[in-house]
Amino acid sequence: MAKATQDIDLIIGGHTHTFLDKPTVETNAVGKSVLVNQVGCYGLYLGKIDFYFDAKTLKGSESDTLTV
Repeated sequence: MAKATQDIDLIIGGHTHTFLDKPTVETNAVGKSVLVNQVGCYGLYLGKIDFYFDAKTLKGSESDTLTV
């Protein structure tokens, strides 16, 4: 799905029982990166993603998965 987008920067999955240690980076239809993340189910983990911007563009991102 991320590969077919053009204006989405982040996709967060919900309750798929899939655990990712860090986001997967996909390239979308216009060549930009899309982060895809899923931290499992049952509230076992908490995901955190920070985006850093200047006035007009995304400068970077950091992610972490925390055990609750």
